[in-house]
Amino acid sequence: ATSPFTLSSTTTNNPLPIDLISFDAIPHEKKVSLVWSTASEKDNDNFTIERSQNGIDFTPLKMIKGAGNSNTLKNYGWDDESPLTGLSFYRLKQTDYNGAFTYSAIKSVHYYKLENTSHFTIYPNPSNGAFINLKLKDTDLSGNSKDNLEVELFDMKGVRVYALQKLEVEEGNGVNLKFVVPLMPGIYAVNIITEKYVEKQLLVIN
Repeated sequence: ATSPFTLSSTTTNNPLPIDLISFDAIPHEKKVSLVWSTASEKDNDNFTIERSQNGIDFTPLKMIKGAGNSNTLKNYGWDDESPLTGLSFYRLKQTDYNGAFTYSAIKSVHYYKLENTSHFTIYPNPSNGAFINLKLKDTDLSGNSKDNLEVELFDMKGVRVYALQKLEVEEGNGVNLKFVVPLMPGIYAVNIITEKYVEKQLLVIN
């Protein structure tokens, strides 16, 4: 797989320090979730999440220890609970034991803090991958008690793994989504689309 890292080792004979499968920044009501996965790691000391308002000047926010050496799938995550309003940028810095480092591709985020704007809840979360329930909250600002829903699930590679076409659902009721093939362990983005809003939440499969 092609790594989303933008820089590699200083010599062509050395392998990349990690195989980064994905890196994403996902806005929520009061935070931005940073999630990433690696297929393998070599001498990986740590990751540092960095943020920028202009896409050029980055400030470190959080350092998270790496797995060192690994040949299995590793999922990482951290929440920025004080995100910048409007457009901002995130990137991942990976540092080896010897101090060498690389950067991921830059992810942009549009964040606007709105109170009580979540329209639905997902449970159980984490899930075993066989099914999830999606319940609409009574927060429809238009006064209409029904919504036509579309639901999509994407894995961290951006591949759509599930889609539910338009379904009329009343607020306060739920939808049970059963997966013919259980979802593999990992982190998924759940999009819910109506005529009035589009919302994204994270789903964890154990």
